[in-house]
Amino acid sequence: MNIQLALIALVILLLGFFSSDFAKNNEVTGTVVGQNIDISDASCKWNGQAYEVCMNVDWSGVIGSHAKAYITGGQSLDLTPKQYEKSFAYCDDAGDRDGTYGGGVYIYDTHQRVVAVNNKAQVSCNREKEVSENVFTKSFNFQAWKTEGFKHGSGNKGEGVVSIDLSREPESCELEGRWKTDNKKYKTLGRPQLYCHNAEGTTYGHVDSTGQYVINDANLFRWAGGSEPASDPLPEKTNDYILHLWTCDFLYYAPMDKRYYARAYVENFGSKNLELHWEYFNDDTLPAVDFFLDLTCNLKPEYKPVSKKVVIKEPVPEQPREAEETFDIDVEDLETEAVLYNAEPAGFWGKMKNWLVRLFF
Repeated sequence: MNIQLALIALVILLLGFFSSDFAKNNEVTGTVVGQNIDISDASCKWNGQAYEVCMNVDWSGVIGSHAKAYITGGQSLDLTPKQYEKSFAYCDDAGDRDGTYGGGVYIYDTHQRVVAVNNKAQVSCNREKEVSENVFTKSFNFQAWKTEGFKHGSGNKGEGVVSIDLSREPESCELEGRWKTDNKKYKTLGRPQLYCHNAEGTTYGHVDSTGQYVINDANLFRWAGGSEPASDPLPEKTNDYILHLWTCDFLYYAPMDKRYYARAYVENFGSKNLELHWEYFNDDTLPAVDFFLDLTCNLKPEYKPVSKKVVIKEPVPEQPREAEETFDIDVEDLETEAVLYNAEPAGFWGKMKNWLVRLFF
């Protein structure tokens, strides 16, 4: 009898050791009624060093259970934080290679056993595709000159609008290219005025949500007329415009503000319709200004951002009801628990445990 009791005690110790070890792995030990995992809005974004993969998670479970999420290529499951909130977002850097990245969520009960798994989240990450989809380019040209019926009533002023339809809302845009004057349009006594013909320069402009500016670099030219020497002005920056240049003026080199211009500013920035409003003024020989431009816009990403921040600090789990805090475990409880999980532990030691329980108890 003593030998049998000693054998039973040894078996119980072995069962405790191996069943504890078994419970630590991530195999699903059973399915509890009411456990559910929903993963939505999986997204991928290049952050400059790696792809950041995010997903929204909604889950349900019994009191005291928790969830853990992971992204392939990111932190391993044992290092990710426990989530007690039933709705949370999880993000992690997955890697710097193009390809398909996955993710999943495990639900653990109060005994640290896995009771439900959803590992079917997938998202495709392609930097080249992301760049091409998030950048808009367009080459265009237009001419700025005096316009009929200008609203201020001056025949030597002009204005107009160049509209460009983008595929999505922009984050920032750059406008660069060159310009050239055409002084053959305006004639005096039937002859064109060539005083400001074929003057050239380059331009670079930038616009984003904070404002806009332009850097204009006029080339070597007789900017004050044929009787004055040619000069190559220094590049000039102008805020609040995306195009801005001074045309010829016999007072061009005088120590005073220049008078004649062709300029433009962006209006309606932030929408998919970009409007370039140009303005022109010249009271002298009225040279038209031809612009040859390349527009490049960084568009807002099309991916769906996650709705919540990742929970880093583990919250205090819900405490079981007072009536459930203490209870006695006997054979009937073990049988009830086995019925609740409706699954037989996998592997050799799980089967051995069941056989020994049936044999001795």
